[in-house]
Amino acid sequence: MEIAKILAIGIAIIGILGAVVPVLPGLPLVFLGILGYAVYNGFVDFTVAYVITTLLLTIIAQAVEYGASIIGVKKFGGSKAGMIGAIIGGLIGIFTLGPIGLLLGPLIGALIGEYYVTADFQKSMYAALGTIVGAILGTTLKVIVGIILLITMIQRLY
Repeated sequence: MEIAKILAIGIAIIGILGAVVPVLPGLPLVFLGILGYAVYNGFVDFTVAYVITTLLLTIIAQAVEYGASIIGVKKFGGSKAGMIGAIIGGLIGIFTLGPIGLLLGPLIGALIGEYYVTADFQKSMYAALGTIVGAILGTTLKVIVGIILLITMIQRLY
């Protein structure tokens, strides 16, 4: 039983690291550690309600992180074209540049979309920098949620 607890905590820690390192799945991995132990232990330490709550927190944090770059463009004065560019750039970036594409894709996409509308490079670049700010805030949120899940997990196990 103790080895299962250590394994679940280890998976959660790797998941928290994954919230920062794009190669690892992040919060879904933290959730899988919780779910795996819950199933293994018959939902004794981790109740069904706890598992559902952690699933919802994981989904919400993931959704906020994906939307944060787009919101960042808007907050930095970008237009709908800049936001659409960030989305398209993010999709192209992840499939062509891998993990680094998660950061560069939305930035370049927002820059192109914004420049298409404004023809002002400086304004376009400022709006595109909102993707970086959004990505940093989204990542910070994921790390915080991951740490909260890890703390509650350890509290329930010990």
